[in-house]
Amino acid sequence: MAAAVRSEAATDAHGPRANGGTVAAIEQKLWSGCIPVVFSLHASEVTTLHAPRPFYAMIPRMSYLVAQTREVVEYFRDAAPPFGGLQGAQIWFEAPGGTPLKWHLPFGVLWDTLGGANEASVLPWPITVHFQSFPSEELLPCENEKSIEIHFMHSLKQATFLRSGSTKVIMGMPEAQQSQIWTSVIKNDYQSYREATKELQLEVNDRASSSNPLRMLPIRVHVDKEPAIQMPIAPFSNGDEGQEKTLHDVLGYLLPDLFPSQIECKVVVHGIPVPPEVSVLSLYRNFAYPDGFLYVSVVPRHQPNNV
Repeated sequence: MAAAVRSEAATDAHGPRANGGTVAAIEQKLWSGCIPVVFSLHASEVTTLHAPRPFYAMIPRMSYLVAQTREVVEYFRDAAPPFGGLQGAQIWFEAPGGTPLKWHLPFGVLWDTLGGANEASVLPWPITVHFQSFPSEELLPCENEKSIEIHFMHSLKQATFLRSGSTKVIMGMPEAQQSQIWTSVIKNDYQSYREATKELQLEVNDRASSSNPLRMLPIRVHVDKEPAIQMPIAPFSNGDEGQEKTLHDVLGYLLPDLFPSQIECKVVVHGIPVPPEVSVLSLYRNFAYPDGFLYVSVVPRHQPNNV
């Protein structure tokens, strides 16, 4: 899948603009991408004589761990410590090496940053399930599934404001339409998502056009397990009259210690290593996540393994 996406995106990144049909084709391929995972209950939390067998799943890149949580909980609950159900439960997931997985990040971002960053990583990705000892110092509290939806919609509103300077369009949506956006992400339903977000779709940005101008690029950069780096990024240097900024321009600004004149890191977007000279506007146009942000995973080349 990654090879097909690279092929379709290459023309837009280095040459002629992609039209709406090409962007939609790339988006469909991205939405079809899944990461194989094997869930295991932590040994210290097994309450039965024998540990339960692992649970295997395919998790869409565009979705979130919450999409799998209910099924995972039902699978392990008979062997797990007593708990009061998903509402307010202290269930959390751990990557190899002991890193708690952040529930508010798209699953593709988690894999790119912590799992697939190193060539030695294996699939299916082994994830440990915990029913106790929620690491509140490292993870945001998650009271229920609704809190994840609220966080997602807040992120989408933030991205919309950065792009257009207003959240009027999304705030004016009926509640049912806003719910459809989140449901389509959890169910990995691309067509439903496109339908629900049609008012938010940006036309291919042409600086000669004054309609629907793109003000700022919503970008979040992740390095290892650190909090995301996020700052407003203008798509062009020196205003609309300048050249499109490259990925190296942006990362050199956000991470000057890691991005001097020589590239010392591997940069990954949707599982694809990205060259530094690519237009960050083209990247955003083709590879933004459903919450409206472009997520960039940065892995220092000297690190043997992040997990």
